[in-house]
Amino acid sequence: MQSALRYTVGMLLIFTMIILLDADIIFYNVNLSGIMGTLRGYVIIYLVGLILYMMLSAYIYSRKYKKAQRGMLYFNSMLKRLAKRFHYNE
Repeated sequence: MQSALRYTVGMLLIFTMIILLDADIIFYNVNLSGIMGTLRGYVIIYLVGLILYMMLSAYIYSRKYKKAQRGMLYFNSMLKRLAKRFHYNE
């Protein structure tokens, strides 16, 4: 969920910068169909990017989770070996 929020904030900043840089063109050529077409393009770019970003972050975080899980299994096995060695089985 944080990934989607961060992506959304980043895209809002990028789209705001694009709009501010092209503000003179937008205000001189005000027509509803042009603005709607541009907004539709931005929404499509946002949604495609969001889907790709979420797939990438899910892949990365699932790999991190599996690595941490293997580490925990190793840690628990080492604790069991220590417990057997020092007879802490109760």
